[in-house]
Amino acid sequence: MSFSDYCHLSENEVLQKLNSNLQAGLEKEQVSKLFTQYGPNDLKRAEIKWWQIFLRQFKSSFVYLLIVAAALAAVLGEKVDAILIASFIALNTIIGFIQEYRSESTVKSLSKFTRGKARVRRDGIESTVTNTELVPGDIVILETGDIAPADTRLLKTHNFLVDESILTGESVQVIKTDQKLDSPVSQPYQATNTVFKGTSVLSGKAEGVVVSTGKDTEIGKIGRLITETKKESAFQKNINRISKFIIWLVVITLFIILLINFFLIRNNTRSFVDLIIFAIALTVGVIPEALPLVTTFSLSSSARKLAAQSVVVKRLSSVEDLGSIQVLCTDKTGTITQNKLTVAEILALNKGIDPVFVACLAISNIFERQSHPNNAFDLALLSKLDENKKNALFAHRLINEIPFDPERRRNSVLVGIDGVKKLVSRGSPEDMIALDKNIGQKEKQSILSWMSSQGKLGRRTLAISIVDWNNGGSYSEKDEENNISICGLISFVDEIKPTTKDTVEKAKSLGVRIVVLTGDDPVIAGAVASEAGIINESADVLTGAQFEELSDDEKEGSVKHINVFARVSPKQKFEIIKLLQKNSLVGFLGEGINDAPALKAANVSLVVESAADIAREASDIVLLKHDLGVIIDGIIEGRKAFAKTVTYIRATLLSNFGNFFAVAFASLIIPYLPMLPVQILMVNLLSDFPMFSISTDNISVKDLKNPKNYNTKEIIIIALALGVISTLFDFIIFGTFQRFGESILQTNWFIGSIATELVLLFSIRTSKIFFKANTRPSNTIIILTTVAFAVTVGLPFTPIGQSLFKFVKPSLSHLGILAIIVIGYFITTELVKNLYYRYIAKSQS
Repeated sequence: MSFSDYCHLSENEVLQKLNSNLQAGLEKEQVSKLFTQYGPNDLKRAEIKWWQIFLRQFKSSFVYLLIVAAALAAVLGEKVDAILIASFIALNTIIGFIQEYRSESTVKSLSKFTRGKARVRRDGIESTVTNTELVPGDIVILETGDIAPADTRLLKTHNFLVDESILTGESVQVIKTDQKLDSPVSQPYQATNTVFKGTSVLSGKAEGVVVSTGKDTEIGKIGRLITETKKESAFQKNINRISKFIIWLVVITLFIILLINFFLIRNNTRSFVDLIIFAIALTVGVIPEALPLVTTFSLSSSARKLAAQSVVVKRLSSVEDLGSIQVLCTDKTGTITQNKLTVAEILALNKGIDPVFVACLAISNIFERQSHPNNAFDLALLSKLDENKKNALFAHRLINEIPFDPERRRNSVLVGIDGVKKLVSRGSPEDMIALDKNIGQKEKQSILSWMSSQGKLGRRTLAISIVDWNNGGSYSEKDEENNISICGLISFVDEIKPTTKDTVEKAKSLGVRIVVLTGDDPVIAGAVASEAGIINESADVLTGAQFEELSDDEKEGSVKHINVFARVSPKQKFEIIKLLQKNSLVGFLGEGINDAPALKAANVSLVVESAADIAREASDIVLLKHDLGVIIDGIIEGRKAFAKTVTYIRATLLSNFGNFFAVAFASLIIPYLPMLPVQILMVNLLSDFPMFSISTDNISVKDLKNPKNYNTKEIIIIALALGVISTLFDFIIFGTFQRFGESILQTNWFIGSIATELVLLFSIRTSKIFFKANTRPSNTIIILTTVAFAVTVGLPFTPIGQSLFKFVKPSLSHLGILAIIVIGYFITTELVKNLYYRYIAKSQS
């Protein structure tokens, strides 16, 4: 059952269809049967357990690769290396778990755990039950402050005002009536006689019959769409792609080397078992085992910085995903605008009469308790009065009123002071101008021209009328129509935030396109987006209805150039996100129930603290401060984390592979192993040691300008190009020292391999010549690199290096030769890198 099945039916038809009675409600036996049929009026949500967060840390093929590497090291008998790799995995898991568990706990603390109550009429008696006990056919009574417990067709209303923004995105409160509609409607914002589960009652009283509960409510349908949507992190997808590339390259290369050794190489001193152990050591050596730790450190650092700006990161990898987004979709209300109506302009027609003061006289509940109203228009009007005028307002007394009616499109009050009565009306300018017999044609054209100018600015307008009343204390709608005398018009605006324009410009400078997806009016959405600088013309807006009429190809084309979609349903938001994702990585900021499917579909999902529970559960990042600028700061942090991760991947891939190919093919030339398995593992350890410091590196502003993603092709090309240089210089070391014998070759190749990897880090961290880099290396990089170099050179001189690793003391002349080779390698790498970024990379961009 759906609200659309009942909104066009009369009261008797609705009650008959649901087998209910307005005065008596359902009987106890009916409730029991219906509860068995439909189940509890609740949305079952899966609570995330601590062990699920823990296991989430292992959902990466790279972690699986490291586990295999640790096992292979253990098979080799290299317990130190096996323990080291296992420690990398454990540390990475612990850091990621702590960060994400804390974030989940923070989000959970924001949730409202109170079980809602509903006032119902059953067996002719009014009582209070928990929301979960409601069934279709129940008669519910709603008053100011209530949260609608289910989708309910209204049968009796009095001045009933509802806030539906959480469901529809409509920024202005909605008047609800008990009148049947002329025909069925499909969208919640069209159902003026229905309240929906989760929406808030701002004023008035109503009675209605429940038409949908649980999963059949509009919220329930949205929840179902969420559970059917699966999302994979773009960061994890790209890391998995790189992992597969490494695995296949290593497997194929080792297979060729072992095959050649087994069939073609004879008369050597190595056994096939030695070759297998050598191959395993090479495999462990080429795997960039510090990658998860480097990324976790970088992401945790960024997450901590964002936390200082009131941003809670639920999923650690979403920080880097945020840096990769090319399109940021957002609602209008509260994000671009302040979600607060203010008086924009006043058109006074009668001198001596203040239209704002007169409009405030029509706030009926202001006279009862002198309390602030809930209506956004009334709040805006009241804020314009100074204390003297407020005192004058409270001096009046309410005599009678006719509440707002969507058909009349106005409300009116009869007020009195000092024996003088005034009839005040306010409402739709078009209708009231037609009823005002005192307005001349010239004045009418002037008013219409003013209204048109306000409409183009996306402002809502209200006409105000006041006349003397001398006919007692009552009046009819006919009396109201015959006594319209407009004293002025007032326009209202939900102003954009002071920071919005600068934030939009900053987003553009970062290459991020902002797209507005809102349930609000298209004219207002267009005007706001135009003022914010998101679109050039306020008319460049596509409505949900227009979008629905397009063909599949036209829809796909529309999302490429339309930046504002208005009056869109949750399903349409979801569809637009999916279409955008065909060509871009998409982030989405939402807060309402209607945003939840789009949040689940987006590559990065962001919500605000006040978001509905269902929206928060679908999110990756929670903003404790409702500000678009915070997201832009998050994008910058994500790009910093991305730059650090890519620096590590490039550095470790090209140096590891360069060394891997050189050592592997050198094994075909000489009758002994060019480097012992334990020496290979030590090279891996010492070269990776300073790599942890990449997470602390300083990032150039240039690296933050455009959306970043893992261009596997680009990473492979630069890794292969510079990897060839690394292999070439490894062969130079091999050719230089091979003639001196096994131990001297192994010792000097060990020192040369690590030294070239260490200097490479200073080259690969920037696309420019190293001394022209926009930022200097962090102090941590310099210190750890120095320590690693000192250990590398010093180890062969120690008893442990000579006994455990089979090194010999290198001569000063040999160290001098290595220094020249390493300097030559660094210069060559700089030249090739510069040529690549100047010509090849530029031609591909």
